[in-house]
Amino acid sequence: MGLFLDEEVTPLVVICVPFLGGLVALGMISVLLARVRAAPAGVGPQLLVADRIAAGAASFLVAECTYLAAFVGGAAVFLVAVLEAQGDRSPVASYSTHPGGWQTMMCFLTGAGLSAAA
Repeated sequence: MGLFLDEEVTPLVVICVPFLGGLVALGMISVLLARVRAAPAGVGPQLLVADRIAAGAASFLVAECTYLAAFVGGAAVFLVAVLEAQGDRSPVASYSTHPGGWQTMMCFLTGAGLSAAA
């Protein structure tokens, strides 16, 4: 009872919906960004408050990244230690002879780095 019959649902149809949604979202972002940039920055005390907020936000981000880097490093070491220590007792051992601690750590660090970059 949908728009498409089961045989009409191809990978192209499945991909088009999120792709078009993403294009609509990018269009909305560009319109809103243009409106924000066209707005006046303010005068007098408003500019002073805005500068202080920007400085505080920058300080917060530096502190947050410092704490998160320590946490991510500790979590990465924990992942390697736990997975490598399991050896043959790992649930993965039934189809692999390698516990995969280092590979899991690299995937974790890659994800953490991409999240930080976003």
